[in-house]
Amino acid sequence: MVILVSLLSTVNAQKRLIRIGIYDDYPLAFVDSLGNPQGLYVDLLNHIAKKENWSLKYIPATWSQCLDMLKTGEIDLLVAIAYTPQRDSIFDFNTETVLINWGTVYAQKGLKINSILELDGKKIAVIKSDIYYQKIKQLMESFGLNCTFVEVEKTRSVINYLETKKVDAGVIARLYEFRFPDILKRLDRTPIIFGPVELRFAAPEKRNRWLLSTLDTYLRDLKRDPNSAYYKALDKWILIPEKTSIIPRWLVYSLIALILAGAVAVATIFSLQYIIRKKTHEIRKLEQKYQDIFENAVECIYQTTPDGRFITVNSTCAKMLGYDSPEEMIREVKDIAHQIYVNPQDRDRFIKEITERGIVKDFIVQEYRKDGSRIWVRENARVVKDEKGDILYFEGFATDITELVDTQEALKEKEKLYQTIVERVHDGIFILKGTSFIFVNDRASEISEYSKDELYRMNAYDLLHPDDRMRVYEMGMRRIHGEKVPDIYSARIITKSKKVKHLEFSVSLITVGGEMAVLGAVRDITERKMQERKLRESYEKIYKILNQTVTSLASTVDFKDNYTGKHQKRVTMLAMKIAEKLELEEDKKNALQFASAMHDIGKLGIPTDILIKPSKLTDKEFEFIKIHPKIGYQIAQQIDFPWPVAEIIYQHHERLDGSGYPRGLTDDQILKEAKILAVADVVEAMCSPRPYRPALGIDAALEEIEKNKGKLYDSEAVDACISLFKDEGFSLT
Repeated sequence: MVILVSLLSTVNAQKRLIRIGIYDDYPLAFVDSLGNPQGLYVDLLNHIAKKENWSLKYIPATWSQCLDMLKTGEIDLLVAIAYTPQRDSIFDFNTETVLINWGTVYAQKGLKINSILELDGKKIAVIKSDIYYQKIKQLMESFGLNCTFVEVEKTRSVINYLETKKVDAGVIARLYEFRFPDILKRLDRTPIIFGPVELRFAAPEKRNRWLLSTLDTYLRDLKRDPNSAYYKALDKWILIPEKTSIIPRWLVYSLIALILAGAVAVATIFSLQYIIRKKTHEIRKLEQKYQDIFENAVECIYQTTPDGRFITVNSTCAKMLGYDSPEEMIREVKDIAHQIYVNPQDRDRFIKEITERGIVKDFIVQEYRKDGSRIWVRENARVVKDEKGDILYFEGFATDITELVDTQEALKEKEKLYQTIVERVHDGIFILKGTSFIFVNDRASEISEYSKDELYRMNAYDLLHPDDRMRVYEMGMRRIHGEKVPDIYSARIITKSKKVKHLEFSVSLITVGGEMAVLGAVRDITERKMQERKLRESYEKIYKILNQTVTSLASTVDFKDNYTGKHQKRVTMLAMKIAEKLELEEDKKNALQFASAMHDIGKLGIPTDILIKPSKLTDKEFEFIKIHPKIGYQIAQQIDFPWPVAEIIYQHHERLDGSGYPRGLTDDQILKEAKILAVADVVEAMCSPRPYRPALGIDAALEEIEKNKGKLYDSEAVDACISLFKDEGFSLT
């Protein structure tokens, strides 16, 4: 039938010109040194053209140029092109496979590479724009491996780079192995094979389909005949090694046997066909493995074209959208924007984002199922481009989050309920991030006399009375840095009408949008403060009582340890002298005085036998001693000092370099009062006798603080202390 059609075409039709793109892909298609097209594909086309009375015009070009000419229709046919679904969306392919090919990784001689994982960090030679370049790159990325790809123009260059050790490994097509086994013996073949592809013919999209159909008809007939031009081309270009000047003995015997017995030749052909079928079966098993992974994935996996068609989807994807099979979904959905997206503008938004950024993350969209029901979907996708940067398709995965969205809707209803409660409580409620309000309720607006919009635009601390502003700010900073500060405190604000109001704040730290914020409740206590003003006359008396209380509390230590009580008094005397010399602020002096007077109050919680032990403490006993600042802090915290007395007590054994205890604080974390107390504490302790040693003397004490000035002890406090003793004749007695 084919011969008859060819004869009729020769007689009745004008000779047809076929323009064919050919690039350097030995032995499939290439131009020899004389400028003549050669190769397996060329032999096949010449055979068919002779039958069909075609005039073939071969147009030599690079691979990328051939692809461009195929897109624009400058050529009618491209040879030796690997079939992929992506290419099938932009070109027309014949259906009959000419050959199956795959990539193999070769390594330098002696460099043992046994798995894909061992390519991590290696230099790999690849042919520029080659299909196997794309596939090895995708394979490396899928394993999370990093390597350096060195692009070359042809396979010979890959081999040269390996032999000269410019690269560690190189990618070589399987067909090259058949043709030049001796050359490749100079390298080490690794067990890494990948990227099986079917080599076919391709024509411009929607053009020359008659040509592809004719080629398929011939290929099917030629493959059925073991003596056809197809198998002769295989013998010539792939299965038989190149001729050498010396014919091996086995080849001579084979040729004689071939001449004498055609049966041997037929057996050889069938043997080779068996090998090809076996290799093809292995490839298909590998393909099936990857297909199983694709199909069994719990996520919807898809590939779509920019114009809104599905290229591939897995079973999970089809099931999620209510289709019976991936094939049905690909066939039925011709416009994703209108058939899948509930809001077609969401597809435009998706295209815009993925085109600009190359990726979309957590893209939430509502989609139609086949039956018209709706689901919420979260998509993550990336754009895939060709070597020229043109978009080929989008690939990604999607998850049905309808249940999650429903839950979120329920939460929104709860939020409305909470909002109603918050707006109707008597107290003002606010959330503060940095210095700005991000939420205030109606009551907070009413108390401040500012509207909500005005409060959102202003610096929150500007509301505070100037005399209270810094105190509240510092308290907030300490709270943010993890320090223990009161959760409830009072401060004054100045309202929009310039009234001064006294407010009570109750605050705590929360997280909003991944950032730390302050949640606060505020109550107007101006009336209460007016009543407190009447009690101001008793303030001095109360202060004295507080002072007496602290003194009395500090003296209780004498009941356990007579040394500690006297030690606290002398430390207080020295600490206050240092503070005066440093011209410390009055509030800090008051804080230091109270803290010094009871800085060792925590020793009430230490067993007496440890405190008065006449010998050196063991490590375990010293660990007991080291908790007394924390116990003192807990005791002092029960007294509502207007200064950080408890914190000073907590810090008095901390050191600038972080070697102190109990928290290992460093310079910037230690209060100035605690630094002064630390110096006074060390000097007095070394000058006084202890149960386990005699007094070391003032010289030893001053030497200790001088030696560790700036390392353990505050430099200003040390200099002031030394000056007191050496320049001013101060004495602890």
